[in-house]
Amino acid sequence: MSMKQVIIALIVSLFPAMMLAVPVQAEAISSQSEQPVEVEERWNLATKNMLEKKYAEAIPILHEYVEGDIVYSMAAKVKLGEVYFAQGLNENGIIKADKLKQSYKWNRDAYTQGMALGFLPQEDGSLENGFLPHRLGYLCELGAGNEQIDSPIDSSTCAVHWYKLAAEEGRGLSMARLGYIYSDGLYGTERAPELAYNYFRSALVQPEFQETELLPETSLAIAMLIIDSRWSAEPNKNAVPHLKVAADGGIPYAKYILGILYERGLFGVSKDPKQAATLKAEARLSLPSGAITILERLIDTRTLSGEQNEK
Repeated sequence: MSMKQVIIALIVSLFPAMMLAVPVQAEAISSQSEQPVEVEERWNLATKNMLEKKYAEAIPILHEYVEGDIVYSMAAKVKLGEVYFAQGLNENGIIKADKLKQSYKWNRDAYTQGMALGFLPQEDGSLENGFLPHRLGYLCELGAGNEQIDSPIDSSTCAVHWYKLAAEEGRGLSMARLGYIYSDGLYGTERAPELAYNYFRSALVQPEFQETELLPETSLAIAMLIIDSRWSAEPNKNAVPHLKVAADGGIPYAKYILGILYERGLFGVSKDPKQAATLKAEARLSLPSGAITILERLIDTRTLSGEQNEK
């Protein structure tokens, strides 16, 4: 087992929030890291405390490893970031800014150490999926980015900076977040729908993204950018599969648009009055009346502008 594998194994063994059922043999860790039995026992105690959500008891133990053996040091920093994240964004939805700032600090320290070593640990044991920079980007969105730590990273573009690094490592969630940021012009960026469209498209082809809660919303975002032909050269009919994914995911806007398409036989969809009525009825349960008017006008505009069903 290489040093990389040992560090990753230690991190995976301490990832209750990600529910990683990856057993790590204590003998393998101790033999590779050549740590005394007491050191291993303390680490296992921190593991137990984290699993039981006894974070206050886990924190001082993890601090014992931060300045110690390199095998444990980076793993301890990642786990301190995880503990403070759990404390800062708890199950009741209460945000504790001081805890999130601590999470940012320890995740940033782990990232810096990993870059110096030439690799970064990830939550699933791979080295490719940009977990740490994605977590840092998310913390920036929660307002936890620290200007002094981040210098010369501008605080207003903190999230963009980290998400781009994670996207370069193939993190689909980061690509999607960049899509939303550029779509709406968030965090001091200029609105760039075409760039947003490209990020959304890139996110969809990442295997890990297919299992995320953002898939339906992102599918709707792509469909809307396709329908608004200023930002996409794709024909309107290419929006239909994305609308179906979004509708299956419970997005009422997608259901209503699909209802219109089935009702009128637009965008290559065959007329199906029964399916149209079902989808529109389901959507009306959640949509405000103003949204329904806007969606009707959107499709009317695309039809009246000369767009044909096959396009």
